Amino acid sequence: KLTQEVTTESDQFIQLVNIIFNRIAANHMGLDRIRRDYFNPGKAITISQHKVELWPGYEFSIRRYSHGVLLGLDVKHKIIRTESALAVMNGIMCNSVVVLSKL
Repeated sequence: KLTQEVTTESDQFIQLVNIIFNRIAANHMGLDRIRRDYFNPGKAITISQHKVELWPGYEFSIRRYSHGVLLGLDVKHKIIRTESALAVMNGIMCNSVVVLSKL
């Protein structure tokens, strides 16, 4: 049911297109939203020697400029630690015990 027509000059157009792009990213591209950006954990690159994963992602934005409406698409990456906070604290504790025993 058509309730209202939205023109490209209206402020609602920008909001509507942002909503559409966000839904496409989440539902059709399989991306996960973290804050304002979308990342693909399925294509994560594991860097085991540093105990992190690198998630490729994107930031979408629709903005109005003097000559029209433009889509901004920025490539982003998220670095995720694979080591828990408890494991880091245990490692620090073990290292400090070894250093103290040498004194």
